[in-house]
Amino acid sequence: MFAPLLCLVALMPLQAPASLTARLEKTLAAPMLRPGIVGMRVVSLDTGKLLFERNPEKSLMPASNMKIVTCSAALALLGPSFTYTTGVYSLGDDLIIKGSGDPSLDFARLKKLAEGVKAAGVTELKGKLLYDASVFDSEALGEGWQWDDEEFYYSAQVSGLSCDENVALVLVKPGAVGQPPLVEASPYLTIENKATTTDGKEQALKISRKRGQNVVLITGKLGDKADAKRTAITMEDPARFAAFRFAEALRSAGVSVPEHVTLEPDIASPQSAPLVTSVSKPLSQLAAEFMKPSDNLFGECFLKTLGAVKGKKGSTAEGAKVVREWLKSRTIPTTGFYQADGSGLSRMNLVTAQLLLGILRDRAGDADFRAALPIGGVDGTLKNRFKNTTAQNNVRAKTGTLTGASSLSGYVTSKAGERLVFSILMNHYDREGGASTARALQDALVLTLLELPRKR
Repeated sequence: MFAPLLCLVALMPLQAPASLTARLEKTLAAPMLRPGIVGMRVVSLDTGKLLFERNPEKSLMPASNMKIVTCSAALALLGPSFTYTTGVYSLGDDLIIKGSGDPSLDFARLKKLAEGVKAAGVTELKGKLLYDASVFDSEALGEGWQWDDEEFYYSAQVSGLSCDENVALVLVKPGAVGQPPLVEASPYLTIENKATTTDGKEQALKISRKRGQNVVLITGKLGDKADAKRTAITMEDPARFAAFRFAEALRSAGVSVPEHVTLEPDIASPQSAPLVTSVSKPLSQLAAEFMKPSDNLFGECFLKTLGAVKGKKGSTAEGAKVVREWLKSRTIPTTGFYQADGSGLSRMNLVTAQLLLGILRDRAGDADFRAALPIGGVDGTLKNRFKNTTAQNNVRAKTGTLTGASSLSGYVTSKAGERLVFSILMNHYDREGGASTARALQDALVLTLLELPRKR
């Protein structure tokens, strides 16, 4: 564990050897970076010395490096033992499922809740199935999110009551030649199948959701010898979808529920009687489920939870206000910082390399935060990076990718045993090179840092 006082050490003048600085500068001079801008900062965690920087105070799009901000604040303010509790209540003939903002609630846990309802003596639902998502506001999408991303899993709507990350799997398999392909999907969805099965291995299908509707349109062609195509489609009104899934869980548990049961939003009143609850994993574990795969829904729920628990309401804006106040309390400079969402999906987010590095230094002694980060060549979004290099199983860092924006920030230990913290933000680079080239340059920068000599 790093000494807590280390974060208070003032940054000292540049101490990296000229040869190392030259190598970093050479990598940053890559042609694809010339049209854009790079913000970068490297500091020794052992000495507090500033080793390298480039545009450290420039406001840049962080992409998923925004998750560093959200995760660190959530662990610091909510605590690693924080859990979400989803409850089921009865009110007359009605049942109410009340969400707490838990992004990890899934059908398996809904089935456990349903079994608890049955065990509590409820064998038939005679009234309505109500759902309470009031812990969060009604803004389902983040500020500045792209409208044409809405159907994709990484842009799932945010709700105080979620299930299966607010997506449903659509499976399309070949049918008879000349006939539509076969479709397996949740009955919550309406399927418009306009595709055709052809002879061969052709797979030219398009599976999309009509905007604002839970209607899935399938077009194109699928060969009768082709593999099935699986697509995760986001849900419109995810709280209602969660209630629908809970109705399915109740039936599975042996509770009689009408086929066309009424699903309505409501707020659990003091008059409603608690029946059963489901508690999530602690935040220390959820943090890894958030950071390693870079799960956007977790980021949005964590940020709104900060607003609900530590602020005045469960909104993105309130959560961002809580985060900003926390950053100030840790004396981390917020100049040039703007948080539009909790995940980094919005192109309106702005951070500086200075801010991210400040957070990483502050959280260096937080074992839960460090454990949540992807490990080079091992897991998460770094599983396929740094393999067969000295950074494998060494670098712990958060990745970030949007069109024209790529980032990598975290920790690495040099070959000489010095613990380093770094932040690399790349924006507006030549898109012909693409994100893969940007990532390769980041990897080259990190591998160069590993060569830093201990004595300087």
